[in-house]
Amino acid sequence: MTSNLEIPNDIDLAAFIAKEAHDLKSPFNRVLGFLKLVMKGMDGPIPEQAQQDLMTVYQNSLYSLALMNGLIEIARVGRGERKPTLSACQADLLVQQVVVEWKRQLSKEFTVEVTGSAPAVLVQADEFLLRQCLSNWMSYVLEFVQGECKIELQVLEGEHDCQFQVRSAGKKVPKPPECDLTMYGYLAQQLLGLNQGYLQQLAQDEQGALVRFSLVKG
Repeated sequence: MTSNLEIPNDIDLAAFIAKEAHDLKSPFNRVLGFLKLVMKGMDGPIPEQAQQDLMTVYQNSLYSLALMNGLIEIARVGRGERKPTLSACQADLLVQQVVVEWKRQLSKEFTVEVTGSAPAVLVQADEFLLRQCLSNWMSYVLEFVQGECKIELQVLEGEHDCQFQVRSAGKKVPKPPECDLTMYGYLAQQLLGLNQGYLQQLAQDEQGALVRFSLVKG
C-alpha cells in the first residue's frame, strides 16, 4: 500500500528544537557514554598519549552537549514552556547540589576550584529553574578567566531576602567568546526573572567577573 509523504515548507525553529530535544541530545550522550567505557579500559589498556587525546575528545563532547542544551532551553524559555512553581527551597542544600552537578558537567581543560557556601535559610523559588539559573551564571562568569581559576557561589541572608553572588577569579581572558556569553547570560537572566529574582550587579574586573542578585526569603 502506497501513502504520500509530506515535507514542511516552513519550520518554527524554536518549536522544532523544543519538540525534538531528546533526539538532538542523544548522539552526544551516546558518544560520551562510549568514551567513558573506552577511557576506563573496557577495551584494553590505553597508552598515555591516547588517554590524553580521548580526554580532549570527551571534554569537547561535553561542551557540544552544553551548547545543545543551551539552545534547547532558550527555545523552551522563549516559547513560555518553563512555568515556575515557587515554593520554599533550602539555600544551603540547593547550593551544594548545584556545585556538584556543575563540576560534573565541566568541559574546560584547565583546573577550576569551585566553592559554595550558604546558610540554612529558605528562599522562594522554583528549585529546578533556580538550579539552572545558578549553573548558567557560573558558566557565564567562568568564560572571563582561564588557567587555574576559582568559581565562588555564596549566599548571604538579609532581613527580607537573600543575596546570591557568583564570582570568578583567575587569569583574565582578553576577549570572552560572545556565543557562550550570550547563551549563558540570556538563560541565567530569564530564569532569574521566572524565579522573581532581582539582578543587582553584573560586572567584570581585572580578576574575572561577578553577578549579584536577590531572592525573597521563604
